[in-house]
Amino acid sequence: MDVRRVEKTVLSVEQSEGVGARVRRSIGRKELRNLDPFLMLDEFRVSKPAGFPDHPHRGFETSKVNTRTPTLYLDFKMQTDALHVQPVPSGWTTFIYTLSGSIHVGPDEEQQKVEPHHTVVFADGDCVKVQNKGSEVSHFVLIAGEPIKEPVVQHGPFVMTTEEEITQAIKDYQTGRNGFERAVNWRSKIRDAF
Repeated sequence: MDVRRVEKTVLSVEQSEGVGARVRRSIGRKELRNLDPFLMLDEFRVSKPAGFPDHPHRGFETSKVNTRTPTLYLDFKMQTDALHVQPVPSGWTTFIYTLSGSIHVGPDEEQQKVEPHHTVVFADGDCVKVQNKGSEVSHFVLIAGEPIKEPVVQHGPFVMTTEEEITQAIKDYQTGRNGFERAVNWRSKIRDAF
């Protein structure tokens, strides 16, 4: 058993975004950019009427989990004193995002305590060890995926594999071509709130 050690831990700070939305950006911020095969992970809270300004996408979709390679997505609620060892294939990018309560992760000799709203990126190994040593239930997601190993070029909502493709995506959006035909005149209901 090769328990994955913690490589990096990053706090996701809550911020206002759009109208009535509170967002904690995890994957996708500068400290955790392009964590292959994952581009973004946001924790958000919205209340009616709420939403985000009109904006295009190309090269990716926003969904709960959408990748072109095998992935593992597990949602855990661990009671006090619970211990779990989760097998994860070697070579896969692996991280935990904590929602509530605290957890301890990593091999016994290098265990680290992690508080809510943190992303924990793990080094390679074949399993993740998680323990709840706190006094309340801990809630977190463990996500892992086989890397795509392709170049990633990102400019705002456009994610491609070359600078040339980014330039073309921006040009297509500005001129309403190649998938953006309706973008020129389309308006969301919430648009006027911005």
